[in-house]
Amino acid sequence: MHKILILLILVMGVFSLNASADDQKSIPLFSLLYANSVKAKLVQSNNDKYKHCAVSCMLSNRCGGFDSYQLGVLKEIWDIIGPGNAEWKDLEADMIGVQMSMHKIATNDKECNQRCLEYNWEKL
Repeated sequence: MHKILILLILVMGVFSLNASADDQKSIPLFSLLYANSVKAKLVQSNNDKYKHCAVSCMLSNRCGGFDSYQLGVLKEIWDIIGPGNAEWKDLEADMIGVQMSMHKIATNDKECNQRCLEYNWEKL
């Protein structure tokens, strides 16, 4: 019952997001096509939040913020019902990466990696 409630909250959150005017290139789940190639561009780090941030940032630069965040939510849903470990802080890290992209703080893969590595994850 607990997992179903969390799943419903996550799904409702995905569909209640409003894509911004700058996010016109978003195609539902288009970022899934880039997910593996983007993950391959991560620098070596044991920091899971950095990885969520950087992947979301890079995907947002390619596919738009809404699509990138939607994929992050779906990944957490998969972690709830599958073998992973779903965490709210993963979604927060995803949103930070999307915001870095949308606010032009990180406009390419190198900047996404650098900004997400430098981010103070202890304040999450």
